[in-house]
Amino acid sequence: MNNISNWLKIGTCGVIVTVALTGCGSSNNVSTPLMNGNNLDTKVLKTMYKDLSISDQELKNGQYILVASKGEYSMLSMKKQNNHILSGIQKAAQDTLDTGNKYFSIIKPNKLASLNITTLKEYKDNCLSNNPFGGGDACDVSNDNLLRFTLVGHYLEEAGAKMLIKTYKTKPDNIKVLDAQEILDQLKQNKELQKDIAVSK
Repeated sequence: MNNISNWLKIGTCGVIVTVALTGCGSSNNVSTPLMNGNNLDTKVLKTMYKDLSISDQELKNGQYILVASKGEYSMLSMKKQNNHILSGIQKAAQDTLDTGNKYFSIIKPNKLASLNITTLKEYKDNCLSNNPFGGGDACDVSNDNLLRFTLVGHYLEEAGAKMLIKTYKTKPDNIKVLDAQEILDQLKQNKELQKDIAVSK
């Protein structure tokens, strides 16, 4: 009986240590400065996106933003990956407004850009998983290091979502764009607005 009791104690301690080390519970994300055209580099972008056709001059105009975000995470919420995919569109909207612009279009990833979405509903319908435990990433928004699997589940690592966007002060006639303030208002109305989604880049 003493041996069984000792093994139970060791096992319980092991689980507690594992939970502590794997970061279960809410994630603590660090806010970082806006990354816009003034500090983006075409060489860096073309390493990330091989088929990118943006010139140095276009970047210097400051309309392009490389969005990197991580959503809120909790083992109890059962939202996991969807929170991180939603964080991408929230951060894109916030960054757009931070530049003084009002609208944005998605340039990368290609799969998401090809959908030509104009509303939060379209983004959610196309990109979120129906599996509350994770599922796939239909829009290629998540980076490759999104999840690290552990003995007691999984937790988030690095950026949860990445996208390259172009921002506009006025709504263009020939390009489908999203209204940044409208996106944030709808997320707030749906109680999906996350508190701190920025990550270091």
